[in-house]
Amino acid sequence: MTLKVIKVDIAASKLSDLIEEVAAGNPVSIVTEDGAEAVMVSKTYFEKAEHLIKSPLLSSGFAAPGESDLDRALKDVRDTPKSPGTRGSDAGG
Repeated sequence: MTLKVIKVDIAASKLSDLIEEVAAGNPVSIVTEDGAEAVMVSKTYFEKAEHLIKSPLLSSGFAAPGESDLDRALKDVRDTPKSPGTRGSDAGG
C-alpha cells in the first residue's frame, strides 16, 4: 500500500474526509511547508501499534506495567513549552 501524502492546508480543509479514509484503514501522511511530517492512522491501528511498541519495552525492562510509558512520553512532549513560532497542543490539536 502506498502512503497518501497531503499538505497540511489541504488536510485541514478536508479533515472530515481524511478521518473517514483513515478509519477505513488507509493511513495518511500530512506534511507542513517546512517539511515536518506526521502520519494519521485509525484509533484501531494506533492501539495495535502501541501494544507492539510497548510489549518489547516491557519484556526488556524499559517500561513498567500499568500506566503507559508511551502515554507519559506523549504527555511530556505536549506539556513542554513551545518556542515562539511553533505549534503546540493548544494550536487546534
